[in-house]
Amino acid sequence: LFNVHCPCSRALRVAYNGCARRGDTLAGVKFKSFQFNVGLVVALALRIVLLGPPGAGKGTYASRLMRRLGIPHISTGDMVREEIKAGTSLGMVLKEYSDRGELVPDDIIIRLLEERLRRSDSAGGFILDGFPRTIRQAEALEKMTSIDLVININVPDEVIVQRLSNRLVCMRCGAIYN
Repeated sequence: LFNVHCPCSRALRVAYNGCARRGDTLAGVKFKSFQFNVGLVVALALRIVLLGPPGAGKGTYASRLMRRLGIPHISTGDMVREEIKAGTSLGMVLKEYSDRGELVPDDIIIRLLEERLRRSDSAGGFILDGFPRTIRQAEALEKMTSIDLVININVPDEVIVQRLSNRLVCMRCGAIYN
């Protein structure tokens, strides 16, 4: 594990199969004190997990990495919103949890992710955003696939409160804007 600092002064804790070194670059995303090598990342069919609290910037980093690496950004929150929007039978069940302000049970989230990882675009790697959130989800992920890189984004609580207070959510599509 390494602590890194991005240009906006966020501290990142990075694990990369013990191979991370100062001076490397990750998809050209430049950090003040740490970077990963794009060629190495692409050659590995990298499977990345982004961890951090809501408002930490997981989605922002995931979209940037997705564009640079050409691997899908998989957000369990987005998958849940898509099911609800599509009005599927699963979407109706998910809407009930959402309407009550409850978290969706691990079984359902794990099943959604298993189905998503079976798609052909995930074979070349992926970026998980919002999964795993529980020990049970982490254990299920370990059985599904191996993970090459974990980035935990640490942001001060006051910054998170400010970001979430200013966050706008589109009522039609669920897109989040800060």
